[in-house]
Amino acid sequence: MNKTFDEKLKIISGMRWLPWIGDNFSKSKGKLLVLGESNYKWKGEEDAWEIVNLKRFERDLIKQRYITKELKENKIKIFENIIKTVYNKNDISSVEKKCFFNAISYCVIVQRPFKNRAIRPNNNDFLDGWRVISKIIQIIKPKNILFLGTAAINYLLNDPNILLPLSLCHYKVNKNKINNTYPRRFILKNNDCDINCIGIRHASSYYTWKSWNGYIKKYINLNEIINKDV
Repeated sequence: MNKTFDEKLKIISGMRWLPWIGDNFSKSKGKLLVLGESNYKWKGEEDAWEIVNLKRFERDLIKQRYITKELKENKIKIFENIIKTVYNKNDISSVEKKCFFNAISYCVIVQRPFKNRAIRPNNNDFLDGWRVISKIIQIIKPKNILFLGTAAINYLLNDPNILLPLSLCHYKVNKNKINNTYPRRFILKNNDCDINCIGIRHASSYYTWKSWNGYIKKYINLNEIINKDV
């Protein structure tokens, strides 16, 4: 896990969780930031609510499940689906999963946890979250961003100033649905750098990884993400 950005990340106002940053993220040609939506309490552990409130929660989750494999039997559906999408196959080895997470960064937009999945983020959750994400993007400087879910993108369209000094441009919605979702594409300008952004269906349910691989690889060179030699 890469902690070289921590000094700057830890002073971001309103940030609940430190983002996961893989060891190879900074030197990856693809520099992919995966953006989820929210974090929820899960069932099965008495102290789950305390754990999800820890500042290192996202880092611990990925490290334990995919890097050190301490909890390798407890798979996370959304992560498993995204890994299958990137590798374009169903059976992914532990080595390949570790390679993937060492190459990417991950965090969620909404910066407060929810006690169950029936609770939905409100307007302020998304707006406050985007202000945090804007600062994270400026610090870690991804080249590609993959949005897991498209709801949060609407808040950027309605109020693009929440991303300042980043700016949104070249926004396009795909004409054809995939899994009943219209994919989105746009560019975020960070000073002189263009960040390639893609919004897909949230990968937690009714998600077909084969279909999304075909779409994503048109706009992101996935070999730059999962090439162990990069």
